[in-house]
Amino acid sequence: MQDRKNKIDAAGGYIAWLKDRVDVYGYVFNGFWFDIGDYKYLNAAKEKFAN
Repeated sequence: MQDRKNKIDAAGGYIAWLKDRVDVYGYVFNGFWFDIGDYKYLNAAKEKFAN
């Protein structure tokens, strides 16, 4: 059971799980992208946009 839980919770598994339940869309854009999932990257985004 634990192996199954780890697979479901693996990074990137959310979209695979979600697409079987609802329509999922994406958007391609130009410019900067910051994944602000932790303070290191949040602070980098703050510095970038503060200037």
